[in-house]
Amino acid sequence: LNLSYNRLEYISMYCLPGNITVLDLQHNNVKTVPAHGDGGETVFDIEALQYLDLSHNSLASDSFNLIRPRHSHLKTLKLDDNGFVRIDGEFLKHLINLKTLTLSHNHIRVIETGNVQ
Repeated sequence: LNLSYNRLEYISMYCLPGNITVLDLQHNNVKTVPAHGDGGETVFDIEALQYLDLSHNSLASDSFNLIRPRHSHLKTLKLDDNGFVRIDGEFLKHLINLKTLTLSHNHIRVIETGNVQ
């Protein structure tokens, strides 16, 4: 699903099909990670999702606070050109299938890697 180059600020998890494998949200104005409901599920918990592009948005380091994916099969995560100053190793630890992570053009000062496996 390609929703790039729009003016999206938020996307509801309820509108995403459970079998989606690619989600391209680059070049929008997304400030928070798409989430829903009672269990705290986020876009990272869509089991079929393998590629997520959130580059060129308005995400910041705290956008991923308290997000602990439980069933992620994500292989590629693109977070280039956002507002990150810190990378949370605890968040990354839960992305056990991740092969590619891009973070260029941010303002990263701290990479917490103590818990990354």
